Amino acid sequence: MSSAQVNQLHLWMQAQHGYWWLGGLLLFVAGFWLLGRPKPERPWRVRSRPLLTDNELEFCHRLEDALPEFRVLVQVSMGAIMEPDLDDEEVSEPGRYLSVRGRFAQKVLDFVIVDDEYRIVALVELDDSTHDADRDAERDRITGMAGYLTIRYDSRNKPEPEEIRDDFWQAGLLGDE
Repeated sequence: MSSAQVNQLHLWMQAQHGYWWLGGLLLFVAGFWLLGRPKPERPWRVRSRPLLTDNELEFCHRLEDALPEFRVLVQVSMGAIMEPDLDDEEVSEPGRYLSVRGRFAQKVLDFVIVDDEYRIVALVELDDSTHDADRDAERDRITGMAGYLTIRYDSRNKPEPEEIRDDFWQAGLLGDE
């Protein structure tokens, strides 16, 4: 390519520079608009489900039969019965309360046994094949920090009401019998 041709190309590019810049900007904006716009949300639905499985319902009746002086609450979130216990230094830390609360608040207890004043007597867990011993121990440690006793039963070997009552008596949760 001769120097005259190079100069001519350079002049043409300078003359067209504004159009190139505008074209590039339009392509960028069009690409951003096409790729960056939110996709329409797919419609979603919900459906009801039983509060308890058949297994949990049958065991709930055993608890009610064993402990007629108490009320049996089902599927209670830990966040409903506990809150973080922060010292003065922790209270001043932004987000500390929610950080601690987030560790337990959405975990659900199978059964909470309460007296007529709705004071918690004990927590009852019905362990099935989905339970993990390490996770259960951590849950019991957390509820224990709040002063709650957790009584666990194996779903495959559920006790009769008399045995449940005896467990509560031995734990000192019943009056003189």
